[in-house]
Amino acid sequence: MAGQSDFAPALKLVDESLEHLRPWETWVAQHDAESTCRLLAASEAKWATGELYKYAVAGYSAPRGMCQSYRGPGPRAAALGTGCTPPASVSRCRSGDTGRTR
Repeated sequence: MAGQSDFAPALKLVDESLEHLRPWETWVAQHDAESTCRLLAASEAKWATGELYKYAVAGYSAPRGMCQSYRGPGPRAAALGTGCTPPASVSRCRSGDTGRTR
């Protein structure tokens, strides 16, 4: 997910995951539609420069989460961040709802 066209699914993912994210992510306290819009705009700009790549983790029926890869502090350093919807949806991914076509 990298652009403003992804706003509705990204907002829904975060909204559904707030309680799950709260212990781990300090930004959750300030989360709202505007912050999701800013996140997507920043992601889009960083994608264009090669600084960050944000992707959807998808199932058959809907996005299940987001992940991103981004440059680390060194010339060859990179990092990966992930996030999924609450455990009920994640268990569907584990049980075969991976979004792959057969």
